[in-house]
Amino acid sequence: MTDDSQSDDVLRLLERGLFYLDCGLTEDAIGYLEQAEALAPDDPRIAQALARVRPEPAREGRVFTVRPKTPSVPVSSDPSQDHDNRVAAFTAAYRVRDWTAAAVAARSLAAADPDDPKAWASLANAERRLGRFDAALDAHDRAIAVSGGDPSHLTARAKTLWEAGRYETAEAAYLELLPRLDENGVDHADAWMSLGMIRMTRGGPAAGVDAFEWRWRAGEIRLPEVAQPYWDGTLQPDKRILFYGEQGFGDAIQFARYVPLIAARCKQVILPCKPPLLRLMRSLKGGAEVCEEKIARDSFDLYVPAMSCMRLFGAAADAIPRGVPYLAAADGDLHRLRPVIAARKGLRVGITWTGSPTNGGDWKRAVDPALFAALGRVPDVVLFSLQKVRDDTPSSLRRLPEGAVDLDPLLNDFADTAAAIECLDLIVTADTSVAHLAGALGKPVWVLIPTVPDWRWMLDRDDSPWYPTLRLYRQRQFADWAEVMARVAADLETFRPRQNAAPENGRDRKGLTRLLPWRR
Repeated sequence: MTDDSQSDDVLRLLERGLFYLDCGLTEDAIGYLEQAEALAPDDPRIAQALARVRPEPAREGRVFTVRPKTPSVPVSSDPSQDHDNRVAAFTAAYRVRDWTAAAVAARSLAAADPDDPKAWASLANAERRLGRFDAALDAHDRAIAVSGGDPSHLTARAKTLWEAGRYETAEAAYLELLPRLDENGVDHADAWMSLGMIRMTRGGPAAGVDAFEWRWRAGEIRLPEVAQPYWDGTLQPDKRILFYGEQGFGDAIQFARYVPLIAARCKQVILPCKPPLLRLMRSLKGGAEVCEEKIARDSFDLYVPAMSCMRLFGAAADAIPRGVPYLAAADGDLHRLRPVIAARKGLRVGITWTGSPTNGGDWKRAVDPALFAALGRVPDVVLFSLQKVRDDTPSSLRRLPEGAVDLDPLLNDFADTAAAIECLDLIVTADTSVAHLAGALGKPVWVLIPTVPDWRWMLDRDDSPWYPTLRLYRQRQFADWAEVMARVAADLETFRPRQNAAPENGRDRKGLTRLLPWRR
């Protein structure tokens, strides 16, 4: 076998494995990924994918591992050339988020082999992303029927009910599914975690925080492999407590609010961070020892994951720490960025439109950047892009909105972004880490969220118990961001920034949250 042909085989096996992971077909995924591993044992993409479905051995010196989500790359397994061509078409469309083309290709797959449950699962996946939920559920039903009731297809169907906003039916589907799943398996834990998130969406954190604790066994993240015990929230005046973020940057920023509370109950808080967060997190109160992710195993006595603080400190709305700002920009960063932003006169509005491409929900929360041009047409408004574009950002999300000033080259980490936000009057953003950062800084921030939001934004409200300066703009129809942007533009015409929004030192020394003009 030539090197080129082996490389092609590895890529084909990896893509098939990733597709089955996305469809919830774990056993099929493992089979292809292990074949790929045998051909390319040092390929980090394969190791990353396998880490999602099987335990990872502990590595010396590393306390915990957060498994990043891998982008889904759908491919089928039929060896025939015609089938492979259909799969290639489906894969290409799926990669670039062309859901219409993906649905056409998946429908062709299902028509060619109506007894293949994976083909129907592919069609359900594409229809779900188009918001054609009844069609997606019909495809799920066909997959369930031809697979003999495979629980993985039942799980996928429950997820589609959730994405459709049919919360009660989705919850019932997950409850009905649980007895059919291996109690020690990833799918069982994922079902409980999903129930927790559905309940938190409907009733607030307190409604589902206990079920949400199943996330440790759901495959994405895990508890540290250490001998030290899990902190139970009790007073530990002579102990050092490890507090760590679990998933994305936004989660780390949101739950950093608990560091001062933990610090009041222990000798020292140890806060490991990814490099882009290091400088920002050093602005937290409580004297946390902010460090890089890789730390000595004997450097702490107890540990607590960030999101578990909801359970330890109380998950009711009135128990959530709401004092802002709890993070701050550095004076040096403010002095560097202020002249750049102040050079443009008018109402200075920062914008972002997409989060991490590897986030499984980014397909529904990302906003077409061209739509932000409607905000730039509001008189006296100047747009400043805070968007960080990555190598894997879809091409459709790389375009700068018309007339926007691009700050990306000046933003090397979240401390830089914090300084830019402090110099702006308002932030308008998709549901990204920038939304959390602006909220944590106590800045006015308007967040655009899809019809079925992330659990933390709940339902039927335009404010948030997490951030007093945040306002939510919800989609009224699936994927209709244009209507949302029209409402934002209308409100922007009457928005007036609070006085002294960005003082010369970049901070409100009193630490108070002022009432905003739009709080009606």
